[in-house]
Amino acid sequence: MRRKDEKRPSEQPLPRYVRDVLSRHDISLPSPFGEGLGVRLLSLQAPRYPDIDMPFLIDQITGWQTARTKLPSWAANEDILYPPHLSMEQCSSEQTAKYKARLAVRLADSVNSADSINSAKSVDTVSPHLSSSSSTFSPADNRLSPDDSSMSMPPHSLARRDSGRFLCDLTGGFGVDFSFMARGFERAVYVERQAALCETVRHNFHALGLEHVEVVHADGTEYLHQLAHASVIFLDPARRNEQGGRTVLISDCTPDVLALEEELLEKAGAVVIKLSPMLDWHRAVDELNHMGEVVREVHIVSVRNECKELLLVLRKRNGPAANAPADGLRVFCVNDDSIVSYGLGEVSGLSQHILPAAPAAGQYLYEPNASLMKAGCFALLTVRYPLSALGQNTHLFVSDEDIAGFPGRKFVITAVSSFNKKELRRTLSGIDRANLSVRNFPMSVADLRRRMKMKEGGETYLFAATDAHGSHLLFVCRKI
Repeated sequence: MRRKDEKRPSEQPLPRYVRDVLSRHDISLPSPFGEGLGVRLLSLQAPRYPDIDMPFLIDQITGWQTARTKLPSWAANEDILYPPHLSMEQCSSEQTAKYKARLAVRLADSVNSADSINSAKSVDTVSPHLSSSSSTFSPADNRLSPDDSSMSMPPHSLARRDSGRFLCDLTGGFGVDFSFMARGFERAVYVERQAALCETVRHNFHALGLEHVEVVHADGTEYLHQLAHASVIFLDPARRNEQGGRTVLISDCTPDVLALEEELLEKAGAVVIKLSPMLDWHRAVDELNHMGEVVREVHIVSVRNECKELLLVLRKRNGPAANAPADGLRVFCVNDDSIVSYGLGEVSGLSQHILPAAPAAGQYLYEPNASLMKAGCFALLTVRYPLSALGQNTHLFVSDEDIAGFPGRKFVITAVSSFNKKELRRTLSGIDRANLSVRNFPMSVADLRRRMKMKEGGETYLFAATDAHGSHLLFVCRKI
């Protein structure tokens, strides 16, 4: 549901910089907003406008176009400046950034509450906890000029230990995650080694009203070495190598979190690491737990059923914030507004309830969302909901009833067929278009679509799957 103050993409104004340049040079862009051909034609006309920084102008237009759907609150702000295309492609969406903001505040409150209890045991008075609306830290105390190539860091700011919530982002980037998280902290420090990016985000933070934040032009690792302590440290390690290719493994990312892990846990009450959604989260947990069970939470975040991020929360093994949950590591499967959480102890030893017989028309078919599929907690679903798995490795579930609030897609089965040619022809009679999926099935979607001569799309959904008895079945479904 759209909030009252949230503008539709068509209502969001062009950035002020773009409007000023276009107006000054009497340039008009075709509707809507210079998309597609309009932008390409503008770029080709660069020789006609030698006093325009055309690459920068194009970045502003295309960045804003992306932000209209990815970052609507930013797109609605006329004063935001946008980075080159790659940075816009890699930055978080508004939805995932808001989730991290809530997570960071929860962690900070937990850390600060534990610290207060610990301090109360050793001193008679405890510093009062600052409210989230407080802005007691001057942004000018610790900012470096983006032209300062030395990237030196003021020691007075790094050495102090603050009593309120303190967020430190060691891999600032375009600052989307930081801008949302920072609103919940009394002090928030953004660290980035690229001077030009520091200059851009400093401008943007001011445009967003984030006057309490500090922008530091420095290497994140060097800043960490001099940091006293923060409530929460956030890292989004670069997942591209020197050649620009994508990397996935933790050890291939920059900075090397595994090498910094011990120091990170010494310097922060909680550490949040953002990793590739392609990463095997079990392997990531094992790698980061080389110091002991320091990984306390795993967050698998999806948007519109597409897995976007993997977040790992680390906390020190001992100390005031170290009490681990009774059921061990907790996993949070997030898809839009749906969150399913569980402890690894809860699923240990669980087995899926398997459907004893083939499903029939009139029953309901359930497909877990992308985060649950990534988590692999299929046995848990058959315990928490009145349904059974179609097969051990099929990852589709069946129930006699329409389960309200199931975290995924649900369908009513209208017909079931084997792959006998006559039966299949009879079942698909009158259906020439459908949305086709395969689950634990020996043929690809493309091959099966060609075999059945089925066009893509429409209101019918087909699932080709293998049941618990090894039978290949086709389910004709209607989405609920």
